Amino acid sequence: MVFTASHKCYANAVLDHLDPEKKYIKHRLFRENCIQTEEGIYIKDLRIINRRLEDLILVDNAFYSFAF
Repeated sequence: MVFTASHKCYANAVLDHLDPEKKYIKHRLFRENCIQTEEGIYIKDLRIINRRLEDLILVDNAFYSFAF
């Protein structure tokens, strides 16, 4: 699963390049799945992925991206 705050059209192009046969990435969440703050920052609410946090690996360039 990939959860990105990026726009769907951009993210799909990158993910399709990384996994063209769709063997490894089974689920995709995008900017529209994020919560937007009053300041315009997009935050990923990890509760919507319905998995144990112990089973997740987070890779992100901003610590606030998964504040929830």
